[in-house]
Amino acid sequence: MSTNQPGGFSTEAVQSGRMENSAHPHATPIFASSAFTFDSAEEGMRRFSGEEEGYTYSRFGNPTTTAAADAIAAMEAFNLKDDIGAGIELKALFHSSGQAAISTLFLSVLSAGDTVMASSSLYGGTHEFLTNFLPRFGVRSIFSDMKDF
Repeated sequence: MSTNQPGGFSTEAVQSGRMENSAHPHATPIFASSAFTFDSAEEGMRRFSGEEEGYTYSRFGNPTTTAAADAIAAMEAFNLKDDIGAGIELKALFHSSGQAAISTLFLSVLSAGDTVMASSSLYGGTHEFLTNFLPRFGVRSIFSDMKDF
């Protein structure tokens, strides 16, 4: 995926996320399959164990969602540069719900002993996650009226 295609952001929005496909489709096809086949049982074992890249089961990854996530990441990174002026490549991750996304965020950045400060007017599922789930992992939450500094 290139974030420096000629034509600017419009070209990036249309062209990014495309994948190589032997049929050479004009648009990325929709892969409606829930499972993927392998050339051998050994290949399947390598893919499921993470030793080899490739798709196994659509809940773990699917070419359609990969293409969409890559396109969104490319647009989010458009014209971003690092300290030495090189383009920044971002990754995007799709979730089945907002609560799944916020749970993944908390679980990926918090450790035992951390404290989360949050608005007292959160979505109920997020409030429950912070008060009933994260304390089991040593994460504390403080709720505050964010309008009253």
